[in-house]
Amino acid sequence: MRDLARISERFKSINLVPYRTDLRDQLETLAVEMHAQSAFSQLELDVNKSLRHWETADRSGAYFRIAERGGTVFGAVYGFVATTFFSHDLFGHVKGIWVLKEHQGSAAFVRLLTDFEQHAKAMGARFVFLDQTTALDIERSMNLFEGCGYRLIGVNTVKEL
Repeated sequence: MRDLARISERFKSINLVPYRTDLRDQLETLAVEMHAQSAFSQLELDVNKSLRHWETADRSGAYFRIAERGGTVFGAVYGFVATTFFSHDLFGHVKGIWVLKEHQGSAAFVRLLTDFEQHAKAMGARFVFLDQTTALDIERSMNLFEGCGYRLIGVNTVKEL
């Protein structure tokens, strides 16, 4: 397992910031690329809806952070902390974490993930779930998740109606 705290500390030059309007164009690019690689890419993308969710995340109880350096967006994470239907314990839920193709391998993923984990822990969460809906190489993604200390507990399944 990777020492995520050490990796995150080493790459502090990748800043983690909330939504910023000056990064809007790059966030649009992020939304389009993320959607294109998603298992739901056949659905119409409403970029403005994504941007509104990200912009209002902190006010709505969700969590959104952008990984950037010098005004260049590397990626972002979106999630929330909540209880489940079966327990009063809090769980962190990463609904989306994405690093742009040209920045994959840059440690931005680790910075985003550890930042969300720290947020979830500060909110009292005991676990963090990573929702996985990428259409990319699942094995590669699982290796990354496992290297960050996550374990497979099930699979996402979907059926079009």
